[in-house]
Amino acid sequence: MTKAGSEGAAPQDERQIKLARAVQEADLDRVVAMLPDAFSAPQHTVRSTLKWIFEAAARDGVDLLRPPEDFHAWLGAPLGETRTGPDTAKPNTVRTRLTLLGAMYRALYEEGLIRQDPLYGFRRPPAQRKLNYLPDRDAIVRLIAQTEDPELRAALHLMTRQAFHTGEVLDLKWSDIDPQRGTVLRRRTETHLAPEVLRALQDLADKHGGWLFAKGHLLTIRTDAGFRQALWRASRLANVDYVPPSHLRQAALRDFGQILTYQDAGYVSPKAYAEALELAQGVLEEKKKGPKVGGQAVEER
Repeated sequence: MTKAGSEGAAPQDERQIKLARAVQEADLDRVVAMLPDAFSAPQHTVRSTLKWIFEAAARDGVDLLRPPEDFHAWLGAPLGETRTGPDTAKPNTVRTRLTLLGAMYRALYEEGLIRQDPLYGFRRPPAQRKLNYLPDRDAIVRLIAQTEDPELRAALHLMTRQAFHTGEVLDLKWSDIDPQRGTVLRRRTETHLAPEVLRALQDLADKHGGWLFAKGHLLTIRTDAGFRQALWRASRLANVDYVPPSHLRQAALRDFGQILTYQDAGYVSPKAYAEALELAQGVLEEKKKGPKVGGQAVEER
């Protein structure tokens, strides 16, 4: 990374020197301890929220006090990381991390250690809104039944029954599937396949001459855009509303969340899985309540 030469005053006293060194060495515990009034959140929350950024800075040799020119491009990766992998942080989590990081930089400015905000111009993701629509199970069944392409049909089974991400489907290779054990190795877990999903994969394997002869990736589609186009065409032919692939995955959590284990849904954390289930089930509960009249939800009977 090239240094931007972010301007700042030279530390004048022992406290400034220690604080500057703590930031430059990505020592989060020392930074939080030396700035007790900088954050509106408890110290343990600040540490758990900013640790992804500080750990990445220490690993990549990024000076958080004098960030490099490509700091904004670099920052996107640690902002989006969670225990379940890269690009898994929810928009509200990213916004919270940016808020606390901004609070740190404001404190450093007040301490006289920086003269400009390194986050200036960084685009925050929009606040996450609660899901308000998911396709019902009948529409999903009709979509799968009327999808003629066996590749897309198998992908839809994986998404709507096993909660696969689009990226997981696109990355999936035949060598990741163990048909004898009925399991598939996905990005973060080994998943036990539901019988109907295994049958869809068997049908696709038969098109290649059987499991022994099926090689490479399951799908000939290699991009997210290409997959969305194929899904849009299939939705039109099935006469169902098009929804993004992520909504199909959420529908799997809504419909089968109480059956799937967190590993079978692709999660390594039971807590993260519980949060995802709560979000997906919330859509179902809102639908049951019906439309709002005068600001109050009306229970459907």
